[in-house]
Amino acid sequence: MKQGNDPEDGLIGIKHNLKHLSSMLSNSSLLDLIKARKDKMQNAIIVSTGPSLIKQLPLLKKYASKASIFCADSSYTILAKHGIKPDYVLSTERVLATSKFFDNDFKEFDQGILFILSTLTHPQTLNFIQSNPYRKYILTPKDMFFNNFQFKQILSLGQGHSVAHMCYDLALMLNHKNIILIGQDLAYSKEGNSHPKEYLYGAYDEQDPNDIKFELQTTAYGGKGLVYTQEIWNVFRITFEKNIAKNFHIKVYNCTEGGARIEGSIEQSFKTTCENLLKDTKNFKEIPTPSTAKQNEYLLKAYVKIKELLKQCNTFTDYLNKELKLLNNDFLNLKLEHDENLYQKLIQNIDEVKLKIDEIRNNHSSIYMAFYSTINQFEFNLAKIFVFNPINKEEVLAKKNLWIEDHLYLFTLIHSQMEILKNLLEQSINDLKNEFTIRNLEKRILKI
Repeated sequence: MKQGNDPEDGLIGIKHNLKHLSSMLSNSSLLDLIKARKDKMQNAIIVSTGPSLIKQLPLLKKYASKASIFCADSSYTILAKHGIKPDYVLSTERVLATSKFFDNDFKEFDQGILFILSTLTHPQTLNFIQSNPYRKYILTPKDMFFNNFQFKQILSLGQGHSVAHMCYDLALMLNHKNIILIGQDLAYSKEGNSHPKEYLYGAYDEQDPNDIKFELQTTAYGGKGLVYTQEIWNVFRITFEKNIAKNFHIKVYNCTEGGARIEGSIEQSFKTTCENLLKDTKNFKEIPTPSTAKQNEYLLKAYVKIKELLKQCNTFTDYLNKELKLLNNDFLNLKLEHDENLYQKLIQNIDEVKLKIDEIRNNHSSIYMAFYSTINQFEFNLAKIFVFNPINKEEVLAKKNLWIEDHLYLFTLIHSQMEILKNLLEQSINDLKNEFTIRNLEKRILKI
């Protein structure tokens, strides 16, 4: 459904988190942004890249100074080419294709725009952002990896599925009273395209139009008839509907004037909404950057945390390695002897390993992020074994063996993922040491 739901994506996410650690701690934080701009504007406009977007751009340009403009990464180049400067450009995906939205140089146009990137984002995204000296950015976590680091200034953003949800979350954090959606079609246009033709990857997002399956439908904007959509857009829509219901005190105006209906939003023309709401001119403060002393403090604290994680990782990996050897040996003997006592011993030892895994999960250790997706998939597969009802001794034995085999396979996968995590943590320590050399902090880390 989205990047991050399988074990490989989880490890890629950790790799990106660690890669961005120094940059995150050396720049302004989400907390700095909130302190500077909370309650400064009543109205927010979230710009997404649905096929209806282009028709709204003249009005957006006219009223750009009257609202906070939150822009999805995919809309950024479109707004730039129309001379519309957003206040915030947000990006969350870990794939390289998303980085291309920033492979450009709009020079002074980018001055005053705050680029807010998830730490999960592909490193090339940050490289492109940093290539333009006018671009100011904030890196913010989206998952739980940094929870144990206890950085008070680092806040998470965007627990939804899309960058538009990330924009919505930030608009709430800054205490906007009205949130206006444009380009949030979440459906195919009448012509069958998913994006405007001005979108970087084209109106069909590099798909062959003949390969698009027009099967799933939902209620159209305005409640008149149905429009074709796809499963992931339905998830996005339902997430918006849940958020709107949860934050019922905030008015959400769906001014897309096309696409799918988002229940709970107020469907109103963009023109009427702008005329009725957008009165005040914005005047935002600059977001402060932490002092060099503060940056050094944060980086040294991160170094300590990474070393602690590496120690946890090594301890758990060694434990798994030892237990796997014993379990595999016992299972081999069980196959030869079919001894009930040996079976009970295996079950007990497997349960002890599972308790160790639960301990890591319950302690909210960051190393759990390396294999939580594996656990989720395993529990789903294990349910199939539980519901299997054997009818003879052979099937009873087969069920027992399958239960053991699945657990041994799980532990083997976790062990391999911990080895990968170990390498990532060691690389992060080396990266931090290089940063300390640049900052003349080598003597400080000798005391750690």
